Amino acid sequence: MGRAGRAAAAAGPPGRAVVLGLLGILVGAARAAGGGVPAGWDSAPGSVEEFPTGPCGVILADPWSYEGRLGMYKTLMGATPALAWDGGRGHPLWGLPLQFAWQRESGRLLGEGGDHISRLSWWGGMNYVLSVVPFVAAMEAGAISVPQPNSFVIEPAPGFCTTFQSCSEIAPRASAAWKRFFRWAVEEPEPALEDALGLLWRAHAASLHEGLPLMAPLLEYLPSQPERNFGLGWAGLVDFIAALRYDVDFDNTVLLQSLILPPRLLKGPDRPGFIRDFSSAQNRGLVLAELLSIANRGGVALRLWQQACCTPNGRKAATRAAIGLLEHPLLDLPALVDVLVELAESFPTCKPRGGGGSPAV
Repeated sequence: MGRAGRAAAAAGPPGRAVVLGLLGILVGAARAAGGGVPAGWDSAPGSVEEFPTGPCGVILADPWSYEGRLGMYKTLMGATPALAWDGGRGHPLWGLPLQFAWQRESGRLLGEGGDHISRLSWWGGMNYVLSVVPFVAAMEAGAISVPQPNSFVIEPAPGFCTTFQSCSEIAPRASAAWKRFFRWAVEEPEPALEDALGLLWRAHAASLHEGLPLMAPLLEYLPSQPERNFGLGWAGLVDFIAALRYDVDFDNTVLLQSLILPPRLLKGPDRPGFIRDFSSAQNRGLVLAELLSIANRGGVALRLWQQACCTPNGRKAATRAAIGLLEHPLLDLPALVDVLVELAESFPTCKPRGGGGSPAV
């Protein structure tokens, strides 16, 4: 049995419940690290009407406040009730506010105050294309309605879009993909999770692909080269996760974030795999992101991964392998490449469809 087979075997049979069971050996640590809704979620606006009102009765959303962006996410989820599976915990949009809350808690928004998001924060800028762009796309799709025309305004900032038209100019693929997702979410009579995840990840990946060049000037404000490497590596990982169509509902997202995401900004001396105040799982997550980034120079690793993930059975096998890689230390880059090659060779007849890192069905 090759490395991919061993990684898959370590993860057990396919299926969402089994994946959670595999990670369950570390659930105690995840719970201890915190696993509730994002801070401020209950008090954040949950509809357009709940945002603050400014002069002349205009409703204002401030995307540079933590509460403002959190309110956008809460409003998006409230506007798509058909996707609120499992009493709301199964909503696939949970991954966005939970990731945003981690950015704040780990100091990556660089805000001077608890609610402020610095316009020099690379993480905050990348999150902008995953919050404001989806929000204006949802308005354009009819998922979110405003009381009267021009009665709702997103507070502007130089270089950042605030309307569907302006966002379409700087991030056309992401704007169109998010509009498609939200239109489907409100018009599909019986939405299926697999379809929701396919559309969601296509939009998510498009946001990051177009966000990376837009926010490149902000990389210099990150405090260290290890943090810059991690940020770019994490953004690159999204294409791999998108190919899996990983279910980013509440429970899955809280568990994985608690296990593998670094709890603070990386410093100059930090070496992935050997950071003493990080858990072994967090160190492995950093190493895996770094190795995938190296292996994917030229896009080879992603093409192999997408080939493995272009069918439901392939996605199950790749998910098992990914869990196995996180559970067991990687020795070197060749070991990772062996896993990717073996997975791809197991599903040789399927070719990935281009665009946004989304696999063909």
